[in-house]
Amino acid sequence: MRSRLASALAVLAVVLAAAGASAATGPVDLARAVNVVPPGESGLITIPQFIEAQADGNFGPHFADQAPLYSSFRYKSDAFGKGTPWHTLTGATIYRDSWGVPQIYANSPVSLLRGMGYAMAADRLFQMEIFRRVGHGTLAALLGKSFLPMDEAVRQVSEGSAARMAEFNAADPLTRAEGFAFADGINTYINEAQLDPNKLPSEFVLLGDLPITPWTVDDSLAFGEYAGRFFGEFGHGELDMADSLATMTQKVGLTNARKIINDVYPLNDPSAVTTIPRSVGVFPRHVGHPGSASHAVVNNSVASMGGTAAIARAAAQRDLIQTTIRALQNQLGLVGFGSNEYVVDAKHSADHHPLLVSEPQTSLANPSFFWEVELHGGGYDVRGVTVPALPFVPIGRNARAAWAVTSALDANSDTFVERLSADGKSYLHNGKYLPLRSHTETIDCRTPPTAVLDLTSGDTSSVCTSPSVTITVSRTVHGALITRRNVGTRVAYSRQSVIDGHIVWSLLAWTQATQAQTVSQFQKAASGVAFGFNFMFVDTAGDAAYFHVGRYPIRPSDVDPRFPIPGTGPWDWQGMEKFSNQPHAIDPPGGFLANWNNKPAVGWFSKGIDSGTIPPAPNPSRPQMTVWGPSHQVQPIQFDLARLSPHVRFVDMASIEKDVSSIDNRARTWKPALLAAINASHDPALSQARGLLASWNNHRVDLNKDGTYDVAGLVIFDRWVEVVLRKTFTVLDPTTFQIAGGVRDDGHYFSSDNEDTPSFKNDNALFGTFTHALYGGTRFNYFGSTSKNGALISALKEALKELTAQLGSSMASWRLVTP
Repeated sequence: MRSRLASALAVLAVVLAAAGASAATGPVDLARAVNVVPPGESGLITIPQFIEAQADGNFGPHFADQAPLYSSFRYKSDAFGKGTPWHTLTGATIYRDSWGVPQIYANSPVSLLRGMGYAMAADRLFQMEIFRRVGHGTLAALLGKSFLPMDEAVRQVSEGSAARMAEFNAADPLTRAEGFAFADGINTYINEAQLDPNKLPSEFVLLGDLPITPWTVDDSLAFGEYAGRFFGEFGHGELDMADSLATMTQKVGLTNARKIINDVYPLNDPSAVTTIPRSVGVFPRHVGHPGSASHAVVNNSVASMGGTAAIARAAAQRDLIQTTIRALQNQLGLVGFGSNEYVVDAKHSADHHPLLVSEPQTSLANPSFFWEVELHGGGYDVRGVTVPALPFVPIGRNARAAWAVTSALDANSDTFVERLSADGKSYLHNGKYLPLRSHTETIDCRTPPTAVLDLTSGDTSSVCTSPSVTITVSRTVHGALITRRNVGTRVAYSRQSVIDGHIVWSLLAWTQATQAQTVSQFQKAASGVAFGFNFMFVDTAGDAAYFHVGRYPIRPSDVDPRFPIPGTGPWDWQGMEKFSNQPHAIDPPGGFLANWNNKPAVGWFSKGIDSGTIPPAPNPSRPQMTVWGPSHQVQPIQFDLARLSPHVRFVDMASIEKDVSSIDNRARTWKPALLAAINASHDPALSQARGLLASWNNHRVDLNKDGTYDVAGLVIFDRWVEVVLRKTFTVLDPTTFQIAGGVRDDGHYFSSDNEDTPSFKNDNALFGTFTHALYGGTRFNYFGSTSKNGALISALKEALKELTAQLGSSMASWRLVTP
């Protein structure tokens, strides 16, 4: 059993308005802070280490030394300081603490960034090599044919080097100097490593990737663009939504198909759990004027989206690409996200100082997705984590403030239907055919050395059949074409994103936010970030704040953004929401705020669909409702904070994390309805099952470490879930709807907590729909001619019959093996 959620980092920090460290041990530090960044700081495996590890399994002292802390909910110090001197560069000295974390002191910001680049390369150079290739779309040139789809997908939507560098060159001189210094520090280490086998990562040797290509500023920008889109751009499921509508219409008719679509993927669920309570504020999402007076909703038919055939072909293309890319991202450690964060202001904490927790859940990998660093000098006093390749600290703290981040999962991109000319070289916009902006790109492909293929059990999927492939990349006024044009059709689909043209400015704004020491300073800096994120912030003044950050389009009132939008002009975006109108709260009366990628505030809505980006996803190409639904898993955090307020302690913040990590949110939400149905049935044969269900506290734990969950009630509930979902949702075709985490590849429903993590967001597609069905909130009757209670009891009896045949008649002794 996993003892906690799959997080790549856990930071627990309290900001104190008290005397800090003395100059003898480091800069003034007004924070008490702890963290754990599993498995460890170092990702370096040299050839000598690789050979030695074959015998003893030891890859160095900091390769996995934080893993025991993480598995037992313990932390290491996050205090500023100076450890052991490790390396000196011009104007900078690098120390390392007992966990191998570099502490860099410099006499200028330029020297500081050079030191950061050097230390990062020393720990994670090959990971950086992979990440820059991800950003540029050049993985196949190193790893072979299997990565061609990912390279093509990146190049399809990327701004490209020229556009990124134009943004960078427009920045101020100091910013440019810092960017070049960061690259210079990396290249200094690269030059040393190529002459020293004790510094050279073994992967470069095994893959024949020598000499190492020098690092450039655009390498960091390219991965920054990729990471910004991966973690901060959402709403890519419109084609699949259109295909699902067409399929369901054929199955149940248009009226019922629309009811089901609105149940499973609501545009605005008023019951969704919010970070900002209604009592604190309502933040309505704005729409513009209608694109046409003749339509209530212009894209409410399959024909308006391009027609059944065009949609089916385009959706199939996207499905194949997304399924392939998802598997490749898993191989590269780009596994996904699902972070949580929560804050308490000074008035509601036990010692009258604000508290903050950050848990970015990018999944566990070795090396970690995050790299920890401490920076001092040139206006910086910062400690936190970044992603190898990026020259700033996205999550962390300075001497007087701390900040946390979660992905917004708020749709900030749209798919447009482009009507093409007969030759397919132009598209209709505002009454005129405009030429597609097209160019070709060559993607190199190189088969990895035979020795590497042997290490991967003779895998031949990476064997290149051609040294390169050439693709055509096209753009319209909306954005990149995301589907190939099919011969015989005059329809293509493009994606417009708020991120386009704002990559570098977003990274710079985020960097400025890390130096903020007050709420107002942080708010001003964060307003420049285009990516979709939720930021939380605390400072020594005692403030606690939340900001729903990013650029969000104002769409015409007569479009449904869940589906492809006509790209002919009248239904184009009509501007962006003002940052001041976006959800935010500073020192709310309740004293605390929590976010787990959930809905930010009452009134704020989003189409909340994505395609293939949120694991677990056995059928990742189908549209998913992200996480804005009822009974969200952020609620237990909110409940714990409310229970502890107004005397929340530092240690309490850690206990909350541990408490929520094992809660089964389905049981928390659905079990009351099941118990009520049992009570109403007055069936004595269900008495023992009812008692076992009621006595289970909804936590999935194995306290005695025997490899099974400790209670029979959990076993009964899990099997009931499998049966009741199968019986209730016969109208839903799992190949048409992505039931996130709730359907196997073979199309059968299962209890995802049995086969996956012990806690998940109880609002993904099927789960949110079932919650509404239990409590009378669906448009379509999924129970059919059977009453709700009748369906629940019938499923329970069937589950008990199956379990008796499988585990015997002693119900109290039933146990389920942990994953």
